[in-house]
Amino acid sequence: MSKKKILVVSGGRRAASARTLKGALTSIGRTRVISGTRAAGELRRHAYDIVVIDDGAMKRTLSLLADLKRRLRRAAVVVVKDDVSWQDARALFLAGAADVIFDPPATKVRLDELGSSVRVLLQG
Repeated sequence: MSKKKILVVSGGRRAASARTLKGALTSIGRTRVISGTRAAGELRRHAYDIVVIDDGAMKRTLSLLADLKRRLRRAAVVVVKDDVSWQDARALFLAGAADVIFDPPATKVRLDELGSSVRVLLQG
């Protein structure tokens, strides 16, 4: 069985977090990190099984999620947010997120939770 392809889309000042996510997801699949501005072009050229959006700004995340959902054929999108209200989470789910993982600022990313979410989504 070939390794699944995972794309981590990073924005703003979260590059260190994106590298941490990549390290955590590498055991699950082939993982690549790119900026949000490059995501559309990357998805035109390559198919991915999972896309993880790691971007701090809610408005930009919703815009990126809507754009990705228009372009994606089969990939699920997981959003990692450092500050998310229930209203934000609802908006992300309505925009097409398969999962939203709360990652509080100044704490370690919930890597186990992200890994579990990605594994479940890849199964089916």
